[in-house]
Amino acid sequence: MRTSGLVSVIIPSSNSAKTIAACLESIKKQTYGKVEIVVVDKNSSDKTRAIAKRYTKNVYSWGPERAAQVNFGAAKASGKYLYRVDSDFIVEPKVIEECVRACEQKKLDGIAVHNTSAEGLGFWADVRKFERNTYIDDDLIVAIRFFTKTSWQTVGEFDEALYGPEDYDFHNRFVTTGFTWGRIRALERHLGEPKTLGDIWRKHYYYGKQMIFYFRKHRSVAIKQFNPIRRSYLRHVTVILRNPLMFLGLIAMTMVKFTAGGAGFFVALVSHYDPVISEAMKQTKRLYAGTGWARFFTSIRFWTGSFVQVETYVPKEGNILDLGCGYGIFANFLALCSDKRNIIGVDMDEGKIHFADRKVPNASFQIGDATKMHVKNLDAILLLDVLHHLHSYGDQEKLIRSCHSMLKPGGKLIILEVNGTPLWKLVVARVADAVLYSGQPVYYRYEASMKPMLMRHFTKTNISAQRLIHNPFPHMIYLCKK
Repeated sequence: MRTSGLVSVIIPSSNSAKTIAACLESIKKQTYGKVEIVVVDKNSSDKTRAIAKRYTKNVYSWGPERAAQVNFGAAKASGKYLYRVDSDFIVEPKVIEECVRACEQKKLDGIAVHNTSAEGLGFWADVRKFERNTYIDDDLIVAIRFFTKTSWQTVGEFDEALYGPEDYDFHNRFVTTGFTWGRIRALERHLGEPKTLGDIWRKHYYYGKQMIFYFRKHRSVAIKQFNPIRRSYLRHVTVILRNPLMFLGLIAMTMVKFTAGGAGFFVALVSHYDPVISEAMKQTKRLYAGTGWARFFTSIRFWTGSFVQVETYVPKEGNILDLGCGYGIFANFLALCSDKRNIIGVDMDEGKIHFADRKVPNASFQIGDATKMHVKNLDAILLLDVLHHLHSYGDQEKLIRSCHSMLKPGGKLIILEVNGTPLWKLVVARVADAVLYSGQPVYYRYEASMKPMLMRHFTKTNISAQRLIHNPFPHMIYLCKK
């Protein structure tokens, strides 16, 4: 077909030497003419990077997980369209051509390319293929992989706190934002299928631990998606019953998948997502024992500030500045989560700084004005519920400009701020601020105003926003990369 726009194929990889050559070969054989390949590798110890460099000059190192890799690759990509392909998939020759044609002719913003299991990988891979093929016309078990770069920017990137269901999450946000999608006939084939029931158990136990984040963001749809009795099975019941061996295998595989996933989910639930985070939470609360109001405030702040979720966005090492740190709860929590972080907490309130310094070795605190800081080469800066307490919207802009100058290239500005919806949460936030900061005006800046301000200082493609819905305030988290 006549080419009508560059397609950037983004391939996240990690020790993928056994499959990435086949994946890249399938991209090179696409019938569509204008394709660039971007490989984003996560510290592979095998020959993955060397193999990738035989196919493209665009090979990068980034992590920690697939969502972050895809976002990094998308920011580097030059294409009108982005196509995310995992390194253990092979793509039929007409996939990209059909995707572009469907988007151009039908005015679509994205395409869900059906993926099935590759042949000849063993019995359980065949069972998985049997299952996957019941989803070919399903609007519930589906996630777009091909989409315009504009839609990726508008939706707000992949959620880097999700490892596994990040594609479902992106699809949900893509649809609710108002973008349109469709399907094509050409397929992807998965080479990395589990070979044994043990492999299936380990894979779904790992992803089960991550599902708690996804359930918290998309509870109603997640309950339907992860129901073992799926509507797609009922639509294809005739085909299923005609293959008794595959049917029995599907029953066995489903039992293993949901038992393992449920076990992982339960472990994550009772351990507050992982043992390191759980222990850091306990230690943080112990730090403030006997401090009166600060002790009580610590207990509720983990919930109201979504600290556990926000921590996942903070670099695991480097120099991190927490401006307006208050009692230092989050600063100390970050330090306890990783001893490779050097946390500097700053607040104007001398009384709060007195409580903040709990003698955690890699956390220090000082009295200071957030708008007048001049630290350089920082890996991250945190502004958690700070901007709306400044004296004006102009001061907010000045602080963002100052933060940009203090970050090193690739450094992150992480902002937690009140948004305008839902209304009942906004009322809760306003009442809380009126009680805690009596007589002080607040300058809420909602998403429609926040993003344009951030784009005056950070590149548009390096800004993303996510709603944090499981706390009493209408919080948005904004991630800005220098």
